[in-house]
Amino acid sequence: MHIPSLTKNSAIQAISSALKGTGATAYVVGGAIRDAFMDRPISDIDIVISGIPLPEVEQLLAGIGRVDVVGRRFAVIRITLPDRTRIDIALPRIDASFGTGRYRDVEVRADPNLPIEEDLSRRDFTINAMAWNITTHDLIDPYGGRDDVERRIIRCVGIPVERFQEDATRMLRAVRFAAQLGFTIDPDTTEGIRNKLSLLNDEFVTPREVIAHELVAGFVAAPARMLDVLLDSGITNTLMPELEALRGCTQPEAFHAEGDVWAHTHLALEAIADPSFERQFGIHPSAQVALATLLHDIGKPPTATNDERNGVRQIRFEGHTPRGAVMAEKLCTRLKLASTGAIDCPLLVWMIEHHDDVMNLDSMRPSTVERIFLATDGRGELLQQLVWADARASLRPEELKKKHRFHEIQGFFDLQKRIKEIEKRGYRDRSPSTLLTSTEIMELLNITSGKTIGDAIEALRDAQLDGTVRTHDQAIKFITATYAA
Repeated sequence: MHIPSLTKNSAIQAISSALKGTGATAYVVGGAIRDAFMDRPISDIDIVISGIPLPEVEQLLAGIGRVDVVGRRFAVIRITLPDRTRIDIALPRIDASFGTGRYRDVEVRADPNLPIEEDLSRRDFTINAMAWNITTHDLIDPYGGRDDVERRIIRCVGIPVERFQEDATRMLRAVRFAAQLGFTIDPDTTEGIRNKLSLLNDEFVTPREVIAHELVAGFVAAPARMLDVLLDSGITNTLMPELEALRGCTQPEAFHAEGDVWAHTHLALEAIADPSFERQFGIHPSAQVALATLLHDIGKPPTATNDERNGVRQIRFEGHTPRGAVMAEKLCTRLKLASTGAIDCPLLVWMIEHHDDVMNLDSMRPSTVERIFLATDGRGELLQQLVWADARASLRPEELKKKHRFHEIQGFFDLQKRIKEIEKRGYRDRSPSTLLTSTEIMELLNITSGKTIGDAIEALRDAQLDGTVRTHDQAIKFITATYAA
């Protein structure tokens, strides 16, 4: 079968030439074939070489690039070509699982004479269990992987519960693949996941670091889709029950006609994946923003009330931001999200704690806007992105009636206007510089210490950012007029 993106690949051609006349047979395996059928960019190439022992493979390939041993025990090497393309090479292998569900509890046996079909039988999903002969261009597809690619299905090789009992991390790979590729999970495979969810609760069996990697990768690739697949598989309730509680948590219809907190969160995740996000911010949403959007309202269910005040009954979530921040910190620690290198847990907590601050924009002092939304370490920009997603996902009844997909975010634009006003006065690196030092203020007010000094410094900062105080003399007049006894 002619597959252009593989046939014309220069790295594959180089390996084919190096093996010519040796009696070896080389196959492209796994995701590269799947991606080729989907016309996706091929970033990773895995090749299985049969017919010759590993030392001979190393010797032959040394002539076309640098060869490094990745795992001698697993008969895996990596070749780096002059153009820096890296390809993983292995002998045909077969696994013998100990049945614990722990992905490391597997005995791997490599055999250069093992039929390629045996090697494919050890793989997780049919879409990854295909092999393509780089010489004859024959496709070996014993489990119907190509059909499943066309059907957009994630389906286990063999019996799902057996595959997950061999390696519980495959459950997470299934949902991540489904999110990344836009596929659905085969019903039998879904049922297999649900039957083996308990394996995910055992950190010895399923390391939190692996869970974190798969979750973050899925939410970065397709935020809302990842949430759907996690819910359907039962993994949400197992790993993140805080999210499950969002379902059925009613919100005031006047402000959240889109539905309950789950619907709002789902819509916010859709918003960051929408092209309008990149138009607004000029970048794709980061893992940090994706996880903050996912968790921004987890404090609502435990703080929800529906009582009558001043003759009006209304649903309220008082204190949901600090409560959500505490919950997010616990979840971040429990799942070891920081281990991915893409999530800063203290920053995640800070974003959730402050995501509703924009509601008080009209009464917010310029120095507070600066401190929260213009932090020079980049936090402010990330918080603006979360505020944008939250606002876009808060539909009013009239918007829902007109079938608007996202809310028109005037509040966010008001924030941008305030920010631009402050930027005009050069807030970067804490400029404009303070016109009076704390010592000068103490001398003016004839005091030696106390809260008044801090209040005076912040008030002067606000006056500078507002543009009402521009000179040293104006600063002296402002302080004496405002704080002198």
